[in-house]
Amino acid sequence: MDTPADPQNQREVSFGASGGAVPHHDLLRAPAVGQWFALRSEITSQWKQSEDRSSRGRLADLSGCLEKLESTLLQGKRLRSYHDALITEARSLQGTNIQGTARQGSDACADFEAFVLQGRSALDRLTWFIGRAFKNPCQSFRRLKNVFADFAGKDESAQEILNIATAADDWFDGTFGKLETDQSLRDLVAHHHALVEGTRTCFAVVRTEHDRALILDCEVELPGLPLRLPVLRTAHISIGFLSFVVLNSVAVFLGVDRLPLEEYISTWSLRSVVLSDFIVSESHPPPETPYTILTVRRMLPDGFETSTDYVHATLFEQAISI
Repeated sequence: MDTPADPQNQREVSFGASGGAVPHHDLLRAPAVGQWFALRSEITSQWKQSEDRSSRGRLADLSGCLEKLESTLLQGKRLRSYHDALITEARSLQGTNIQGTARQGSDACADFEAFVLQGRSALDRLTWFIGRAFKNPCQSFRRLKNVFADFAGKDESAQEILNIATAADDWFDGTFGKLETDQSLRDLVAHHHALVEGTRTCFAVVRTEHDRALILDCEVELPGLPLRLPVLRTAHISIGFLSFVVLNSVAVFLGVDRLPLEEYISTWSLRSVVLSDFIVSESHPPPETPYTILTVRRMLPDGFETSTDYVHATLFEQAISI
């Protein structure tokens, strides 16, 4: 038998709850932030208007897609902070005799692995929802175009999703999709390799003049990767494409205005450069003016490995003031 609570022993308890902000971590520009806010507002509005379990389940699923995007952008924020720390490090060399510094960047590489895993998870979550919405289950974002083959031209929403997926084709195949092997980048870093194992150019600061320095991106090359992958640049580009795909796809289902790809370019002002873009190939003779650069290529158990390469003069135009 329950005993009634004694009114004299009852206390008033207050709870606080926060939410409603758009969690883009200062990585998206105003139009994309506005769209995200409109999506959240529309989910709230439709939720209040319907007590139907199925309708609310659909809205919860769409909200889940946005949550997955937020998780990815959180990792993007951490990578941006690492990039900014490299710039701060470069400026700390002003007035010293230090020519440059290099980092293995295990923490940044770990954040990039998490970025890849969360990003692919966001696409998987979205794909699962879209497949169910069209009663054609699909577990691979890459196969969405096959799912919509019979809908294109007949269903406006299907055509819009198809257009979104097509616009992201090249980016997806190079970063989150299948590579030349049966493994995706997500599979490689999740099951087979630590990213730092494939380092071919370390994160580095290289002074070019007393008041200027290059910020070098870390490049990795894992078995199955067709090209070297620059960590910071890949994350920077992916922030825009992921946001474009997820936000616009959710907008299709909620009836919110869609935005063109260029509106999702990140607010992150990328100042790092990818060394391999500027190296003069061994199959060509060095330029008449032999510009060279000494860099740390990778860390070893007993030290580090350096390399001196011929580079195009345009590399030095990418140096920042320190």
